[in-house]
Amino acid sequence: MKLNHRRPPAISDHTPIGLKSARQTSPEAKTPADFSSRTLTTTTGPVLVFFYLKKIKPNFVWFRTLIDPSMEDLPAELTIDILSRLPVKTIIHCKLVCKKWRNLVLDSLFVNLHLSRSPIGLIIKHYPFMYRTNYWIFPSYPGTMKWVQIEDKVDCDRLLSLNLNLPAILQNASIIHMGSVNGLICLWRTIPALNLDNICICNPVTRECMILPGQRFQRDGFAEAAYGFGLSSVTGEYKVVRTLQAKVVQNGHKPAWPSVIEAEVYTLGTCEWRNLGPVPVTYYWLNNALHQFCGTFLNNHFHWIVCDSKDTRDEIATFDLDKETFQMFPSPPESVQGKRCHGQSLAILKGCLCKLGTYHFELTIWVMKEYGIKNSWHKEVVITPEICVDLKWPLFEPMDLIVGLKDGSILMVFENKFCVFDPRSQTIEETKMFKPQSRGLAYRPSFLKFQNFGSEMVYMF
Repeated sequence: MKLNHRRPPAISDHTPIGLKSARQTSPEAKTPADFSSRTLTTTTGPVLVFFYLKKIKPNFVWFRTLIDPSMEDLPAELTIDILSRLPVKTIIHCKLVCKKWRNLVLDSLFVNLHLSRSPIGLIIKHYPFMYRTNYWIFPSYPGTMKWVQIEDKVDCDRLLSLNLNLPAILQNASIIHMGSVNGLICLWRTIPALNLDNICICNPVTRECMILPGQRFQRDGFAEAAYGFGLSSVTGEYKVVRTLQAKVVQNGHKPAWPSVIEAEVYTLGTCEWRNLGPVPVTYYWLNNALHQFCGTFLNNHFHWIVCDSKDTRDEIATFDLDKETFQMFPSPPESVQGKRCHGQSLAILKGCLCKLGTYHFELTIWVMKEYGIKNSWHKEVVITPEICVDLKWPLFEPMDLIVGLKDGSILMVFENKFCVFDPRSQTIEETKMFKPQSRGLAYRPSFLKFQNFGSEMVYMF
């Protein structure tokens, strides 16, 4: 549309709007015919131009953004950068604001950027009741699951939590955490009485869950399984590895040495398990506690504690996620001196592999400072009965190291209770913020969607 009027003569074509003062504008400046006389008599030069541009704003969208900005006017890259810095709860609410923000949260750029900034937290799984068999400790009910963000240290006043409801399909069996990678949690759904087990992958933030197809090897009453869940640093594929050690029955008794250990791998998006054949490791997996079912994932390898045929020496076995091969791994010095360790477990502390175990009346935490280097094992922590008189010594139950906090303290679980060890004061005390009969898993939330994994059946909850 062409307007039949002239610009105010006092404002140059090269002068930015709003920078000319009122006294630089001629009082006799002509104005558009469609402006009211009230406007003419009450406005000065710069303000007159302001109303002039507002009148023809269809041709000046950029000016509308200048005088009336909103979040929708920001470039998509800048909006993604802002959203990725918000807490998870806030981002979930932002998805409901408008379709543009919802699409941005689903964008792969946002998913990767948020994951790089996502704070470490915990998945707390509370079991109403636990029961013990000769070889396992199982939860009798699914219980509840909660995501907890701990800021710097364990402090009830600074604890951010988000309750998560388990999918309905997981409500009729025992659920055990098997590991977490990039916000995805591997869950083992098992009914020991029926020798039934399934593997589920769940994202509590997006509330998506997929159940993997049945494994090639089915368990029987004399078989023990161990699992691992991780991400290949080379191919970017998420994989689940499963070992099954079947035992020969002789005169109704189960011998200590397994007859064969088989392995299979599932790659998310392929919809099938691949048989790797017998495991070329002459040790058997120690599965006498919940934590031993899942391999500790670090440096593209799964790690399990294994034992020799005479049940006298404990070692570490690894599985390379890219080469899909098993091999033995260097163990701490005390593990090879003929001393039998009780209550063993593997964990990650400050990015390093560590091993927890009780030798006589000492709870020791060994840390491998340089991955794969045998001489880099260092005795980092020693907890004695004098430090913690409340524990039932000697410690035969395993102690799970959950996470190392920024203040230097270590959060651990022992006898289904959360404890915090402070290496500076050499004290350990039970926290009261979590219910008894709970277990924890280090967890970093993400908005990764399952649509990237192909044709697996996905459930929403």
